[in-house]
Amino acid sequence: MSTLTLNAPVLNLQSPASWGSRAAIEGQIRSGWKKFWRDFKFASEATGIPVKALVAFAAVESGMNPSAGSGATKSIMQTNHNFINEILKNEYKANR
Repeated sequence: MSTLTLNAPVLNLQSPASWGSRAAIEGQIRSGWKKFWRDFKFASEATGIPVKALVAFAAVESGMNPSAGSGATKSIMQTNHNFINEILKNEYKANR
């Protein structure tokens, strides 16, 4: 497993109180990275989106919880699967 270092700002860091302390949030990110690092690296390589951006997005959207959300947006990234599926179909048809 590779390691990931995210530099979060010390000042002006705001998150829901339910997330807990800064240490708790950092632990949540570390735990998600440990579980899903292969997925993040694959997604980064496939899309060109920096892996740190994907990890930060997942941390904000779901707290690294793959069961977060509901319906079409239930996942670690809480993206709308139906919407993305349509975009991918259209891109495939356009040979992109």
